[in-house]
Amino acid sequence: MPKPIFNVLTVVFLVIGLFVGVGIGSLAFPQTIVNTVYQTETETSTVSLTETVTQVSTVTSMEKLTTTLTAVERVTETATKTVSITKTEVQTVTITSKATVTVYPTGGEPLMTDRGSGSKNTKPFTLNETADLRIEVYLRGSPEYAGFHWYLVPVGAEEYEYIDDGEVDEEVGSFEFYVYQVPPGNYYLNVLSANVKWEVSVYKLTAE
Repeated sequence: MPKPIFNVLTVVFLVIGLFVGVGIGSLAFPQTIVNTVYQTETETSTVSLTETVTQVSTVTSMEKLTTTLTAVERVTETATKTVSITKTEVQTVTITSKATVTVYPTGGEPLMTDRGSGSKNTKPFTLNETADLRIEVYLRGSPEYAGFHWYLVPVGAEEYEYIDDGEVDEEVGSFEFYVYQVPPGNYYLNVLSANVKWEVSVYKLTAE
């Protein structure tokens, strides 16, 4: 027989023997049994419980909120403006001048006469005092391509150091030129010409 079953039977026999022994003892030795009754009071209390429940809700809004803020700015500006005024006065002045015109006779004292064609220096002439000169030019030929130019040059000076000059371009005939306040000295005319024959004369002028 297995050991666990043996143990169980032992316990069962012990329990049966215990009940049998108690029963026989009760019959052989009568006893007075005092019953003790214990009163148990049960107190019932009613407790009101108030429960506060805080619910946290998370709301996710997918709505796009557009807020337009209008800012009104008031600016007060004080400006100081400086204006410069330039006043221009225009005065009209009437000047009365007296012009003195010297009238020379047609002639005059002849100083030099020369002629030629092409370019050359004329014969020299002498002024003993400061004087005004009249230079007469006579040109012959065709006016087309005609050219004549004279320069009054002191003797001994370079040709570009002339005192006065005059010219005729594409014309023929008689022409007059005047040179004023020529100082004393020896002079000649440097003539440049093309396509004409020319004759020049120099006169010292004397006022009437």
